[in-house]
Amino acid sequence: MVTSEYITSGILEQYVTGTATPQERQEVECMSKIYPELREELTRIEASLEAYITAHSVTPPAHLKAKIFDAIDNLAKETPEIEAETPEKGKVIVMQSSRRWQYLAAASVAGLALATSLFWSNYQSQKATLAAFSARTQTAETALQNSRSELAVLNNADFSPVKLSGIPQKAPAASMQVLWNKKTKEVYVNRLDLPDVAPDKQYQLWGLADGKPIDMGVFDGNEIALIKMKDIPNAQAFAVTLEPRGGSPSPTLTEMYVLGNI
Repeated sequence: MVTSEYITSGILEQYVTGTATPQERQEVECMSKIYPELREELTRIEASLEAYITAHSVTPPAHLKAKIFDAIDNLAKETPEIEAETPEKGKVIVMQSSRRWQYLAAASVAGLALATSLFWSNYQSQKATLAAFSARTQTAETALQNSRSELAVLNNADFSPVKLSGIPQKAPAASMQVLWNKKTKEVYVNRLDLPDVAPDKQYQLWGLADGKPIDMGVFDGNEIALIKMKDIPNAQAFAVTLEPRGGSPSPTLTEMYVLGNI
């Protein structure tokens, strides 16, 4: 896998946000040691997420600190005094220090627990936000990669456009385009204008070579992007029929919707 594909796969975002599996983390750490561009991308993602967290961080309530110390002072005031005698000086007033420190320790633990609870709640919120951010980033990267792939096909002069027109008896207004690369044998479906079909039906593309139909795959007919079909080495025409979902081994000629000669 080249580094550009590895970067767009989304695994680096998952590594930074802590959603990667242990195996994926080990893989990222190994790959980033080999490829400097991966280390740079990791640094960029970490900086972006740090800036995002800082911008959306939640500050604990301002009165929290004062509330905790007030509770400690109140406990100290409520701790009773006792009289004790010493052989040299007689009676003196001392505090029940052990009990006082128990109160102070309890108050400290309570304050720490409250602060920890706030931190953990904030952490979980930020973690969920980062996971959603990572998912949106991955979706955007995928969409961008798909757009680049489509442009590469549309701008490739080796792809010849073949217009398929509607069959008058079945769908006179229907039309679509097939892009065929005779060098690489690749085929794409483009510019669909076909009637909507039932959920249990799909359109099936056929390449006609030496008078025989060749299955080239199925599609739903409502796609808005290029559809990659099966490769074909040779064809004199293309046709589309309506078949049960999943396709048929041979075309249903009475359900032919569009046809186009090369």
